[in-house]
Amino acid sequence: MLRSTLFTVFACSVLAAGGQDKVFRVPFYENKANVLEIDIRINDVPARFIFDPGATMLSFGRTFYDGLVKTMQLSDSDIKYRTKTKLADGSLADVAVVRIRSFRLGDWELRDAEAMVLDNQKAPLLMGQSIIGRFSEVTIDRNRKQLVLKETGRPAWQIPKLRLIPCSASVTTEVTGLLGAIGGGSVQVAAISQEPKVPPPSALARIRNKVTVRYFDAGDAAAAKGLQERFGELGYAAAHVTLEDMTPYFSKPIPGYFEVWINE
Repeated sequence: MLRSTLFTVFACSVLAAGGQDKVFRVPFYENKANVLEIDIRINDVPARFIFDPGATMLSFGRTFYDGLVKTMQLSDSDIKYRTKTKLADGSLADVAVVRIRSFRLGDWELRDAEAMVLDNQKAPLLMGQSIIGRFSEVTIDRNRKQLVLKETGRPAWQIPKLRLIPCSASVTTEVTGLLGAIGGGSVQVAAISQEPKVPPPSALARIRNKVTVRYFDAGDAAAAKGLQERFGELGYAAAHVTLEDMTPYFSKPIPGYFEVWINE
């Protein structure tokens, strides 16, 4: 029986000199359903969350949110916006996306994070890809009952400007989760933004796949390929991520600019 499980493999052909990897070890616990749980801190409030690589974002329900509000660690002013998200059963649920001042996982800390609050008192506490995807490698060491989290010192691909675009309202929350997750592992993003509205049908005519990575300068083809690989690190199947060269559609190249279109 394998005693350690490699969850995400980091692979990169070019790593800037001087980069130094950091490794964090975090204890995990298995509940009665054999689901992994870990202790974290949100705005310095301790909690035990489910380790869920299939979830898009850090998320919790109204009960946990109300507790943070009661202890003055969150307030309604921290709500960035409200939207809907698609649940595992295909139904849509109302959610609020809130700003988290500090998220701690052992000795690792993320400042100015985001979390999704479901309008459901019984919603589970989930640590999804907006946190997990920030690590280049995650190993489940079952002998020691630890998550081994590797953070790469210097990423291979530098993305100066990235625009994330939802192709339908049902993927808005997924796109929001990518805001926090995509800039990790093999990719570093200097500036990232999200299109607030779904584009008109005419703009979606060529979007066929789940993810379409567009680049606007021939010199950025390799970096676009790095973005494509990053989606693989985040759990997207390679067949579901398409690269599209946009240079034939513009009179002048736009170096350093990339778009990622997310479809249902």
